[in-house]
Amino acid sequence: MSDVIVINDDEHISSSDSGSDIDIVEISHHDRQSFQSSKSISSTIDNSSPSHTPEIDGLKAMKCVVCLETPEVVAVAQCGHYFCRDCVFITLSSSRAADKKSGICSVCRQKVRYDQVLFLEMRMGEKRNPEKELEEELSRELESE
Repeated sequence: MSDVIVINDDEHISSSDSGSDIDIVEISHHDRQSFQSSKSISSTIDNSSPSHTPEIDGLKAMKCVVCLETPEVVAVAQCGHYFCRDCVFITLSSSRAADKKSGICSVCRQKVRYDQVLFLEMRMGEKRNPEKELEEELSRELESE
């Protein structure tokens, strides 16, 4: 099974003090025939920005194509279709053409290797101010001495 990549907006530095931000993950293919150097690019988008609407609306509305639930962990197949963690292997292996190493995408009918499914965990969180956090941590350390 593949590793889970955690995309957490708490890891990003933001200059704004209010609101929340959201990470957009771009997924490319790994090796030339499956995922090419799987690489995720995260961009923090300020909710007050007028250009964020389609991307944010799309991520908030993301549903598993099988169970129609909003997944906490998104499983992305080689073909680019996404499922929730619970449904991905069930749907890939349900085809008669499925075997021990690969299955068939229920959306586009392409062959998908199980070991090439990429898992992404997206978390919404508060914006961080690392400078302020460092000041608070130093202040706590000085108080404890």
